[in-house]
Amino acid sequence: MKQLYVTGTSRPFLYGNAKRFAEMVGTALAEANFGLITSNAAGVEAWTAEAFCSNLKRIERDESKCFTQITRRLPNFRAWMPGSTFRSSPQTRMPVRSDREGFEAALAKSDAAILVGGHRGTLAMARRFMDRAKPVFPIPFSGGRSNEIFQEILRTWSDTPVEGLTRTQFLSLALPWNSGTGTLQNLLRGTLAETADIFISYRRNDVASGAGRLHRDLVEHFGTKRVFMDVLGIPPGQSWKATIDKAIQDCKVGVVVIGKRWTETHEDDIVHAEVGMLLEQNKGIAPVLIDGAQLPSASAIPSALVGLFKFQAPSLDNSNWEPSMAALIRQLDRAIGNAK
Repeated sequence: MKQLYVTGTSRPFLYGNAKRFAEMVGTALAEANFGLITSNAAGVEAWTAEAFCSNLKRIERDESKCFTQITRRLPNFRAWMPGSTFRSSPQTRMPVRSDREGFEAALAKSDAAILVGGHRGTLAMARRFMDRAKPVFPIPFSGGRSNEIFQEILRTWSDTPVEGLTRTQFLSLALPWNSGTGTLQNLLRGTLAETADIFISYRRNDVASGAGRLHRDLVEHFGTKRVFMDVLGIPPGQSWKATIDKAIQDCKVGVVVIGKRWTETHEDDIVHAEVGMLLEQNKGIAPVLIDGAQLPSASAIPSALVGLFKFQAPSLDNSNWEPSMAALIRQLDRAIGNAK
């Protein structure tokens, strides 16, 4: 389970807007099966922890296995503030002696950081995560100095980009959160995924450029780690076949890109073998027609691939690319469980 450190504004009486964002983040992390790390500070960390833990109870997840509260002795003025901190169960607490020790523990234990609101030191925290090649997700418009932090990271993007995110994906954090945190959940899943949910099958001498364009669009929505394509997904020195077999086994849906030469068969045909494995393992299938191709007739393909005809195959070309891609992304969201 990936662990997210959430920190930010600790003065709730100054930044009321941060409360809504913090509660939404806590709810989103619980629902998306992430772990949460916070301190026992007031404000954002208390609101996030309370929303996270209350949702754990609702969906019957074990708090002791997915929540860590880094506890330190608070100044006296915070101790008597009613409702200012969140008191977790004893088995979730990690005692530390100082703020510095607490942050170092969070930095070591967490896989990424989410910043809600913020203060003078929040940008320095973000830089520490980025120095460790861990992604940070500063939420603009969430109170405190959140806008300054977001803009400063964006300003220095060419020298210090956020690990695992494209600039376009980072900018999507600024989209309004009107009905939920879908954008944030998508970015977290895409950045922290251990295996790819989507496998792209295509014939290189048929639709290489179209498949490449499709891959780029899917990566912008789902993240690099959730979309597998052989050209980019097989590190040097690794077994090609073993990597393909594992990617198909791990994926939830295969996007089968069909061009005019897709039915051509070759000795030990790799593409047809990929589709056969996807069908045999009952994976979701999303066939896509590119460059004016038509869905082949049953007589033109091996009998083991006839199951491909059960699935609707939309056409993608320059004239309808954007709306057709949007429809495909919605289909894939449902297939891999993103959509509610």
